[in-house]
Amino acid sequence: MQHSVRKFQVFVILLFTSAILTNPCFFLCNPFAYGSPTATTYLTVSPLVYISSSLGETFQIDVNVSNVENLHAFELKLSYNATLLDIVEVVQGPFFPPSPESSVDKLEIDETRGSVWFSMSLSNSTPSKNGDGVLASITFNVAFAPISPTKACCVLDLHETKLYDNTMTEIVHYLTDGLYFWKSMLNDPNGGLLLDLTTQKGGTGIGEPSPPFTLGEIVELRVRLTYNNFPQANNLVGFEVLDPNNETAVIRVQITDDNGVATIEFKMPEFPISLESIGTWKAIAISEVKGITAWDILYFSVKGPVGGHIAPIEKTTLPTSEVYLDPFILPLFILATLLAVIFYRRKHSI
Repeated sequence: MQHSVRKFQVFVILLFTSAILTNPCFFLCNPFAYGSPTATTYLTVSPLVYISSSLGETFQIDVNVSNVENLHAFELKLSYNATLLDIVEVVQGPFFPPSPESSVDKLEIDETRGSVWFSMSLSNSTPSKNGDGVLASITFNVAFAPISPTKACCVLDLHETKLYDNTMTEIVHYLTDGLYFWKSMLNDPNGGLLLDLTTQKGGTGIGEPSPPFTLGEIVELRVRLTYNNFPQANNLVGFEVLDPNNETAVIRVQITDDNGVATIEFKMPEFPISLESIGTWKAIAISEVKGITAWDILYFSVKGPVGGHIAPIEKTTLPTSEVYLDPFILPLFILATLLAVIFYRRKHSI
């Protein structure tokens, strides 16, 4: 009897595990993704957006390089609002190896103007670097708590950046800036430059929300970038998506086409992390045209599937005892139980 029960338990566990591992959504429904489908070299500030909560708070941003080939040296400048922020530290990122294989050629911080100038190079005997990585990390201190909402943000502006190969020939690349906000995000104040972020369901207009999505649904983020009503082609657009816990779920970059449009898509998660996805999501897109940074914020809610096992309510109202089973898992679990019972009865009827 005990031997048969053990067989039953092992059989159910194996089939249940197999159902999870063979469910494509177990591996494919995580929307967290970096990078671009193109092979274009670009520099980005990461995270794209930082929102501080208190005076004296410190936070770190990274300057990332992506899709680079044969990088031997680099130079970058980053500007910020010196009234709002102070620089605490600037350090080399892990993309270049430490000394003596590389060296810092310049580190200059101007707290009055609000800028940092940082450059590095590899030694002659060190092979050039390919791929993606962090070039530099900059730690800021929140130095001022503005009263006026219009003065509660600043651009973390990458400019005059240079990438060199081992012949000291410049490598063509694109840039995306970062944004800093005090307490909460603000809409883009620029009138002549328009970046509008929408989904396939709507959200047209600066700051307009999108209709909701359900678990497992594909979300398409679409940016249209214009300057004085003319489409802006070949501009790098940074996308960042934050989940209901305000944690980064997606970071991507894309280049605008001839119509000034850049698009990315990702799939909302299902089992086993779907409960964490119910609530309000936030998407941000950032780009720069003619030295001006533009951005848009888009909110959309994510609800449980209609007719599914989770009612379309905010996750904070879900009972703690409620368990969500993927529709693909539950039938297999029931089938496993029935097969095990049949197996047990046949064995003991002989």
